Amino acid sequence: MEHPKNDKNTILLINNNQSVLDTLRSILAPDYPIITAASGEKGITRTLSVKPDLILLDVMMPSMNGFDIMDTLKKALDTSGVPIIMTSEKYDVSIEEKALNLGAVDFIAMPFNSAIIKARVKNQIRIIELIHTIEFLGMLDPLTNIRNRRSFNERLNIEWRRCVREKTPLSFLMIDVDKFKEYTIPTDIFREIRF
Repeated sequence: MEHPKNDKNTILLINNNQSVLDTLRSILAPDYPIITAASGEKGITRTLSVKPDLILLDVMMPSMNGFDIMDTLKKALDTSGVPIIMTSEKYDVSIEEKALNLGAVDFIAMPFNSAIIKARVKNQIRIIELIHTIEFLGMLDPLTNIRNRRSFNERLNIEWRRCVREKTPLSFLMIDVDKFKEYTIPTDIFREIRF
């Protein structure tokens, strides 16, 4: 788990229509790093490799539509938490309802309004940052500001899976620390630290 990001959040645009990709990129690129994918398969691959903070996913695409892509991403452990805003070239209340019921955090239909898209994306990024902050603070001991048992269990699980995958041994030390309360770190330091 990482400390909440201080840099700009990455957005992945998945859409087979190049003009729509260009429009969305021109709206969002001044504020966020943008990655694009012109098919569902490429979108899934990029999501797994880049781990974007937010995805704008088109509903209607050939071979693999937006609902299938979202279903695949929501079922995968590594990508299930990535918020998805569904986009559509036409508005249909049944499409919006289906998107939201499948787990989309928002729905935007054409014609795109730059100010509305920016506001909706900004709201989602704000929510993402708050969730990251809460998760990060939940991994710290409030007395010492040092990683807690929950953090240890999460890291152990990650390292265990890595060792099984790479067929390498796993070793760790248990150390008893005297005067543990003296090992505190000022809270403001964590603004600069990434775990």
